[in-house]
Amino acid sequence: MTDRDARDRGCGRDFAFWLMPGARWSAPLAKTIDALAVRHGARAAGSFAPHITLYGGKTDDPTEAVAWTDELAKGRHPLPLNVSGIDARESYFQTLFLDFAITPSLTAMFHEVVAALGNPKNYELRPHLSLLYADMSLAQKRREVDRLMRSDVAAYVGTDLVFDRLALVAPNDAGLGWRNLSSWRVLASADLA
Repeated sequence: MTDRDARDRGCGRDFAFWLMPGARWSAPLAKTIDALAVRHGARAAGSFAPHITLYGGKTDDPTEAVAWTDELAKGRHPLPLNVSGIDARESYFQTLFLDFAITPSLTAMFHEVVAALGNPKNYELRPHLSLLYADMSLAQKRREVDRLMRSDVAAYVGTDLVFDRLALVAPNDAGLGWRNLSSWRVLASADLA
């Protein structure tokens, strides 16, 4: 069995690579995230930084993923990504989000990670920036999308947000995993410059 075969079995600790928006967007997005958490009673779940999940995986050796943080960022420029809409899905982790168009640069970065680390969780690249994580019906989520489309959040649609940092993040809660937002820890980060 090769090292890649072992990675693809899905053993080990969850982790994710996040793309983080530049300073121009991170503070206003964080304010929107916090306001939505208060509005929907999700504050107790914990706050989270605005991000796009580039890749979600598992590893028995977190130092391997830490090393890949710098490797992936090396020689890359900040990524402008276009907001294509505001949406919601049934998934808790896609309660409310800004949807992004896939670009060749983003796809290449994703495939580079998969080639190096495998894809034990069968992660699919669907670039979105979550605005809220909450247990809500899809009908409730759709109503909130309609409300957001009539708010200042709609101004993001059609604009490019620039993502200038890569972060390696992992939950520090074996029981709840990613659902315990307050357990999320940044293990490493690197600028895209």
